[in-house]
Amino acid sequence: MVRRGRPRKAGPREANGQLQRPSTIERRERAAREAECVMAVALRQPHRRGDCDQALGDALGRFVRAHGLRQELIDAGETYARLLRRWRLENAVPLFENRTSHGPAPDPLSRGENDDLRRQVVAMEMAMHRAGPDALAAVKRLAVEGKDIDGSQVRAAMDGLMALATHLRMVRAQA
Repeated sequence: MVRRGRPRKAGPREANGQLQRPSTIERRERAAREAECVMAVALRQPHRRGDCDQALGDALGRFVRAHGLRQELIDAGETYARLLRRWRLENAVPLFENRTSHGPAPDPLSRGENDDLRRQVVAMEMAMHRAGPDALAAVKRLAVEGKDIDGSQVRAAMDGLMALATHLRMVRAQA
């Protein structure tokens, strides 16, 4: 005679008939295996080449790491990009297609806050422009557009990032 109903899940049971929960050790081992699996997917990406450094996830970080530059330059580029994107969002200036905003839209700025934001962005751009004619374009390509640069723009990008970090007081001015 065949039993009716849904078949039971396989596994050891408690005295009350319920499935036993995995032990703490088993849960930790499973979490570690899942984390390794996720990290393995990330490490297979061509721009990482087996390195799990978070900075390698975008063009600015790859540039800074490839040329042995300081973390402050990544921070300066990300600050500039964040402020420029915020100003563009407030003033309905189109953003680049390859960079999407994650999360809810920020609250609108007042006119005075918007003017302050624009002054900050202009001051940063002037500092990079003083570093060289191509510095601003190279930093925008790396930090804002998220695109890699070719070898002819490397010096300009280094100079622009250093000028930006100096302007933001993340590094000391060079003598």
